[in-house]
Amino acid sequence: MEWRESTRTPQPVELLEAETLFALAVVDRMAQGFVDPATALVSQAEVIAAPPAVRRALDDGLLARLTGEAWERLSQSGRNRLVWRIGEHRVADAVPILIELLERGDAMQDYCVAWAVGRCGDPGAAVAMRELHVRGRSDAVKRIALHAWLQLAPALAIKKHADALIATWPPALRAAWSAQDPAQFEQLHAHHDVWRALSLSTWLE
Repeated sequence: MEWRESTRTPQPVELLEAETLFALAVVDRMAQGFVDPATALVSQAEVIAAPPAVRRALDDGLLARLTGEAWERLSQSGRNRLVWRIGEHRVADAVPILIELLERGDAMQDYCVAWAVGRCGDPGAAVAMRELHVRGRSDAVKRIALHAWLQLAPALAIKKHADALIATWPPALRAAWSAQDPAQFEQLHAHHDVWRALSLSTWLE
């Protein structure tokens, strides 16, 4: 990315205004497809602390890179990082585009998409996440898709899923859960055979 003189500040301005104009300038360049891999991305803390106009501009800049020539210029790893950053920013407007990106890159791209969709909080994407949980190309993708679904699905569907999961637990663990007795859980914790009977996926859920 090469910076040149501009007329954004023909006269000296206050520091806050200058920082805002700089952020907007970065977004404009990103929207045009300019990428500087040596430049550190803006941190989540900085985004949260930024004025609303700057946050909106940053989100728009990320959205602009999801499609067209800007997207085509990115390497696969660059695309994965962009999708992940959209999840960090919780850019809800990106969800429809993210869903279209499923199974159009590597497995890591699907993983990043599922993670981002879950954080963006659009309930309309719950079905897509449930389907990805079934057909994902790796166990990791299937797990993150299920976690995204759990973040988006209605309460009744989540309860139904939880009830079905609990039904697969060892009897002693189910009894402790039903009793909601911490002492019973402590006793079970000493018997590793009870816990080892559970799969990794069950633990993660």
